[in-house]
Amino acid sequence: MLFFFWTWVLLCGCFQLHKTNEGDLMNQDWLAQLPITNIIDYRTVSGGDINDAYKIDTTDHEYFLKVQPNKTADYFDHEKAGLEAIGKVVNVPTPIAQGQIDGDAYLLLNWINSGDGFQSDLGSDVATMHLVHNDKFGFDFNHQSKAVIK
Repeated sequence: MLFFFWTWVLLCGCFQLHKTNEGDLMNQDWLAQLPITNIIDYRTVSGGDINDAYKIDTTDHEYFLKVQPNKTADYFDHEKAGLEAIGKVVNVPTPIAQGQIDGDAYLLLNWINSGDGFQSDLGSDVATMHLVHNDKFGFDFNHQSKAVIK
């Protein structure tokens, strides 16, 4: 039934972006510049303290969007590289796109639904990551966020 509803919505073009958070800086013009289509909903999500974060729903996919106002596109280079490296070993959000829109840096990732996990699974994933070795300690490059060099 849901498939028929979305087919009808797409064919008649009668859907509108449903904004669920009043007062945030996100708008349809900003969202239209992302490399995704058919956005039907977005809302702020919490959990971090450095970036603005959103869940974006399209007709066929869910995304997690991080935005850092007044930063260049390379702001998320370090995080994207880290997620790509960790993603070779364990399940993490996959970077889809990165860039800058209206002077704001963004990182678009796939959405992973939270669930009831077990601490033993987390421990297993951390142990698996530690089985991967490099020639030297640390990551390939540093990143500075505010006063802290990571």
